Amino acid sequence: MLYSLAAAAVVVVATQIIFFVGDPQIVWAEVVALIAVVITLVLGRRAGWHDRWLAARYLAERIRCGVFLAATGAGDGLRPVMAGPVMAGPVMAGPVMAGPVMAGPVMAAP
Repeated sequence: MLYSLAAAAVVVVATQIIFFVGDPQIVWAEVVALIAVVITLVLGRRAGWHDRWLAARYLAERIRCGVFLAATGAGDGLRPVMAGPVMAGPVMAGPVMAGPVMAGPVMAAP
């Protein structure tokens, strides 16, 4: 949304310069778009939208890694950790674990 509003402000200025040189009233559309950008940024920071989005992405990546860990049988010894103050439950510590991960024999280099 922020990028769309910023692009709208640029389009309004370009349109004014190209088509409506003598009409300065169109510049108010740019001012409205820029004020909307600032209001959205302030509300987003106060509501913690970015932090919640980052926490959701972190959880999604942990779940994605967990699928592959479960498929290889390597997820048995993981300890729960908290990702931050936004997340409300335990998640996996990560895809790297100490101990054997492969189920079959390891091929040595010749």
